[in-house]
Amino acid sequence: MILMVSVTTVYLGCGDQQMVKPIMEIIDPTEPISMEPDIIPIDSLEMAQQDIDRVNQRRTEALNIAMETGDYITMFRASETILNEELGFRRGFWVELVEIYRDENSDDTGISVIFDSIQNSLATALNEETFEMDYFDNIRIFDPLIVEYLRLSYENPTEVEEGLLSLFRESVQAGNVSIELNNNS
Repeated sequence: MILMVSVTTVYLGCGDQQMVKPIMEIIDPTEPISMEPDIIPIDSLEMAQQDIDRVNQRRTEALNIAMETGDYITMFRASETILNEELGFRRGFWVELVEIYRDENSDDTGISVIFDSIQNSLATALNEETFEMDYFDNIRIFDPLIVEYLRLSYENPTEVEEGLLSLFRESVQAGNVSIELNNNS
């Protein structure tokens, strides 16, 4: 196969002036050219937040069904199913994230106070037999941990679970994620 390159000289008007202005001077290379102007890229944190928003929407739907039927015991199963279907989490995975967070903050008295308060709140709910009813509200406090793990997974799409958990641990150590008590706790 022979490749032929042709150079064309453009003449303007009747004179012998040739067009010598390079194309790069006509098209400003510093100005980004968008092929799809309607698509706005979102960052990994926004994607993770959208994921947890879907989870919370499904949690609300599950709670509404439980309220209609009066059967709140389904909240535990629904929680795991939602996290699996929406995020691909295996059973109990979110608890591992909580344990990593707690382990990495074991010297922080503020975190200890939060976990003690959560434990007391859950014990009260168990005694009042409202634990299942308030289950999603009780576990929602840990959503920032899930969001951080998801953010890391979007930023490191080829990383396997073990590597993502290491990155999550490093992120917790760096103080990139925190949990706070909600107003009801």
